[in-house]
Amino acid sequence: MRYLLSLILLINFTTIFSQTSWVLPTSGTYDVLFAVTCIDANIAIVVGANGTILHTTDGGTTWIKQTSGTSYDLQGVSFIDPNHGIIVGNNGSILRTTNGGTQWNLVSSNTVYELDDVKYLEPSTAVAVGWGGTIVRSNDSGKTWSIQNSNTVQGLVGVHFSNTKLGTAVGWNGTIIRTTDAGVTWSNQNNPLSGTYLDLWGIYFTSSTNGIATGENGTILRTTNGGNNWYKITDGTGDKLWCISFGDSLTGMIAGDSVSKGRLLKTTDGGSNWLMLSNDSTPTLFGIVMSGPNSAFAVGPSGTILRTTSGGSVWVKDGNKTGVIDHLLLSQNYPNPFSPMTTIRYTLPHDSDVKLNIYNVLGQSVCELVNTGVKAGYREAIWSANVASGIYFYRIEAVSTSDPNNRFVQVKKMLLLK
Repeated sequence: MRYLLSLILLINFTTIFSQTSWVLPTSGTYDVLFAVTCIDANIAIVVGANGTILHTTDGGTTWIKQTSGTSYDLQGVSFIDPNHGIIVGNNGSILRTTNGGTQWNLVSSNTVYELDDVKYLEPSTAVAVGWGGTIVRSNDSGKTWSIQNSNTVQGLVGVHFSNTKLGTAVGWNGTIIRTTDAGVTWSNQNNPLSGTYLDLWGIYFTSSTNGIATGENGTILRTTNGGNNWYKITDGTGDKLWCISFGDSLTGMIAGDSVSKGRLLKTTDGGSNWLMLSNDSTPTLFGIVMSGPNSAFAVGPSGTILRTTSGGSVWVKDGNKTGVIDHLLLSQNYPNPFSPMTTIRYTLPHDSDVKLNIYNVLGQSVCELVNTGVKAGYREAIWSANVASGIYFYRIEAVSTSDPNNRFVQVKKMLLLK
């Protein structure tokens, strides 16, 4: 059995970015943050692991943690105005607010599949996408949801609407599907039309015809005719390009990662050419949103939130993230489902003897990722699976080296699809 064993410090907060372009605010959480949306340059909402919801009304200077009422990982978020928002996540969870997040209510999605992205089309209509080709649609501002036929069984990871009728969703194995009737019916623009069999995760249309899709192995696809044809801008770099956003018709940014480093790319010509903004100290990033050509928020593991108000063109050092780790946390692996590689992240409040193992549904150990003493801090282990598709469990056991009675055990589930 071949597998990749990697145990690295997730982020060294003393050497990230600073002052004039990108700022690392204090988010008040160490959970993985998966997605971000904004109403304008001042109001933004972030969602992440373990039911995390963060809200800012001052451009990201301060973040308030909102009560989600769930421990499920939250994967996607959309707001149509400062009051009305929808969040989607694991186990088909959908949360809805009508007061800017002061209160979130769990509503039925009619699915148990993980939902990874959601978009408001107009105040009454919203569409969410997820595993197994799942598409659910609401025509009453998120109160009730009905399942739509997506014409695919591939997992759908990203969705975007250029207007109230035209939308595109992307997913595993080069999947691209298109709707012209506000998400009621969908048609395939899959490979060979998409030109790739690699997973696609991010999608954004700046008009009814011009769109960009991003994904696995540095893939950037572009269409100028509404998806009838897609052509490659880049691929083969090994980068994971998770998310894309535009601030206007010409200026856009892509967020992602490459091994233990983050990736930030920028275009100023509508997506024909992309400039690398990131460097070796850029943290891993999973989500990004632009509120204008110069303003953006980006989010990632361990509560990472970056913001820029100057286009992100300069990278310098900034101060430390405040706060202390006061408990051990095992985060949901990401991506999940995965093929064949996934990252398992955890935090340690004390130096500990750590065992991190993978088990099949029969309880048999299939891989030992960690079995050693580990210093306190933010850690991750990467599993490159060489086993059959199916459900697997990862179990962490951590015993404090200074107090053997301080012992922590937790198990979480993940899905391997090949």
